[in-house]
Amino acid sequence: MAQSWDLIIWTNENSPDVVPSSWAINEDRSLYVWPVNVKKSKILSMISNCIPPSSKHNYEELPAKHKKTITSLQRAEKYLKRLEVTSSVETENNDEENNAVCTTAGIIQHCSQRQVARNALHHQDTDEVLSNPQLQTPSDPQHRDTNEKICQIENQLKKLYEFMVGLELHVIEIKNDIKTMKNFIDRSTPILQDYPANEKWNLPLPITSLNEFEEGENLLPNLQTDLVKMLSLVGGNTFRHTISNMIKKLLSRDVALRFSGTGKKGKKNFSDSKYFPVLTEAARKINPLATDQEIKKLVGLILAGAGDWNGNYSRKKTNEQLSVDNIVEL
Repeated sequence: MAQSWDLIIWTNENSPDVVPSSWAINEDRSLYVWPVNVKKSKILSMISNCIPPSSKHNYEELPAKHKKTITSLQRAEKYLKRLEVTSSVETENNDEENNAVCTTAGIIQHCSQRQVARNALHHQDTDEVLSNPQLQTPSDPQHRDTNEKICQIENQLKKLYEFMVGLELHVIEIKNDIKTMKNFIDRSTPILQDYPANEKWNLPLPITSLNEFEEGENLLPNLQTDLVKMLSLVGGNTFRHTISNMIKKLLSRDVALRFSGTGKKGKKNFSDSKYFPVLTEAARKINPLATDQEIKKLVGLILAGAGDWNGNYSRKKTNEQLSVDNIVEL
């Protein structure tokens, strides 16, 4: 069975396309099938190989306007490009006068034929008026030069047309890429969209004294949203690492040593301070499923290890080793 493709315009999307003729499901070719849940590369292969519908895939029925049936895929793709730019298809009728001249090359060809006809009539009239054959100049060389120039112009315009078609497709791809990147940015920055710009936390961080700690509590909860924003932007390899970086962003080592998660060992209870709700909200920006108990437990563990911040544990071990060495020498 001979292969053929239909050049159509999808009614819903108002976009041109080329599909196998076997995909039409009614006689007037106003309804076509389209495979669903199939990879784009597979669909392109089905179209290129003119594969008819089968039970291997599911299809949906879509309305379309049939423009032309073509037996060559290469010609079909050529007509598709022309339809994308001009919204019309040039017919193959030999009567050029009755055809709609759609492309730039077609306009040049149409005009050149009319010009050749006018030149022929002009020379015919000249032959009738001039009685002396010696006064008549041969017209063929002039016609030949004119036709060559017209052909050169046609070729240049064809190349320009093909370049513009390719450029249009490239612009469409760029627009799609920009849209994809914009959607990605919108999804990736929800944290930065919900904070008022007129409320700013103006105390330096980390807090280095209990006086600064109390001064900051007096600003809460009015400036809580801005402080949450600052802490939620701190990263980490794990959730615990992120909480640790948040606390180090908020408190210096000396202040952290004065607190514990629940106020044990004679230390102040950090969970009773106004900073704990701030830390909890910032932590949930990173892990929305984290519970208060989980966050409180992590805060307690991190504060308990505050003595080892800033490499203090390494210095402590070094000093202990030096003391042991001195004792051995004595």
